[in-house]
Amino acid sequence: MSSENSLKDLLKRATEQAESGRQEEAEASFTKIITQYPRDSRGLLGRSLLRLARGNADGALEDVDAALRLGEDWFLYTHRATIRRSIGQRGEALGDVERALSLRPLKSHAKRALEYLRTQLHLK
Repeated sequence: MSSENSLKDLLKRATEQAESGRQEEAEASFTKIITQYPRDSRGLLGRSLLRLARGNADGALEDVDAALRLGEDWFLYTHRATIRRSIGQRGEALGDVERALSLRPLKSHAKRALEYLRTQLHLK
């Protein structure tokens, strides 16, 4: 594979497109990454983040679920919790944050999310 199509280059291009407001191009670029590198979760995560930002929570959830099938990661669980919270699935979001903390117990971002969700669910 040429360096023009290396995973690093493709991720950089897709991220730059998203950051410059070229969201349709960015989504197409992330989809290309997913197709070319099906065992790497970064394309799925990037597209999930983009889809959530564009208001497509269902698509974002589908992508993060696929990324988690490739391997567990504390950030993926935290991101899925954010999606689930945005669509009213607070109990499921709490479970995701708890799983994120079990994988990375010292991450303050996950701890804050857990406390917030517990407060929202009146579990304190």
